Amino acid sequence: MNEIKSDDENFQALKALVDAKEITEVATVPNVDTQDPNFGIVIFFKTTAAENKERDIQNYMKLNNVSRKIAEGELRKLGVMWGTEAVLGWT
Repeated sequence: MNEIKSDDENFQALKALVDAKEITEVATVPNVDTQDPNFGIVIFFKTTAAENKERDIQNYMKLNNVSRKIAEGELRKLGVMWGTEAVLGWT
């Protein structure tokens, strides 16, 4: 990605995703120009935000042998954020 020189806004957005420390899930689907609203939809989210938060906290507590309060604080210091919703979109 670093070898490609482009000012294209979409390319710059893709490069930012590649360079991000967070995990981003991406998929391609067939042409979605159809009458079926479910055609081409990709579902990534298998768990809720609350379930993800609890899993992260429990894993941190177990791996670091700390209390829940400490685990939550340390995860926040690391920049871990838990959203309350997921947004699917297409480009």
